[in-house]
Amino acid sequence: MARCDQNATLAVPVTTVAADKYGGDIDDAEDLVEQYAPMEILIGLPLHLNGKESASSEYVRQWANKLAQRVPNVRIRLVDERLTTVSAQRDLHESGRSQRTSRQIIDQQAAVCILETALETERLTGKPPGRALRDL
Repeated sequence: MARCDQNATLAVPVTTVAADKYGGDIDDAEDLVEQYAPMEILIGLPLHLNGKESASSEYVRQWANKLAQRVPNVRIRLVDERLTTVSAQRDLHESGRSQRTSRQIIDQQAAVCILETALETERLTGKPPGRALRDL
């Protein structure tokens, strides 16, 4: 998970919300929403390089819908996360971190990459990034 400042100029890592088949990840995400009170939540949608949805896309949609039920007053958007893990690994390597960096750090940096790309897209186009999960 990553967040940005009030001016939407700086994205920083927060934590990793680990997948949990018992729903603890939704509980953790809901707690973070309560703690940070975001205007909007961006969730990375795994797509193939050709832009088509992957097998993981449906899981992410289901997870996002569960979160939406828990935080009904916060908009949720699904944004393309293609190549964010590769970009995160490159960024960490360039900052002097080992390629053996833990998965949690890579996931947090990937979340920063997703958020930075989304913020830049919105700045350049004037349109919100990705696709709305649902309209409020």
